[in-house]
Amino acid sequence: MGTALIEQGQPQTIGTALNQILPSLFPSRRSPLLAQAVLHGAVLPLNASVEELVRATAYLDGWLHIAVVMMA
Repeated sequence: MGTALIEQGQPQTIGTALNQILPSLFPSRRSPLLAQAVLHGAVLPLNASVEELVRATAYLDGWLHIAVVMMA
């Protein structure tokens, strides 16, 4: 998902990362409008820090396995 920091030294969040990777599904960096990010069965807030999630929940391979679920 890129680096842990974006411009101006701000931390990379799930919202900023998904907005860069899937802008058609995540047009907003702050609010889930069309889809949600799910990790280990829990919906992630888009302001969650990528670095903190990697530290707390990465698999042994070092990856975050995030599912994208369309909203009804």
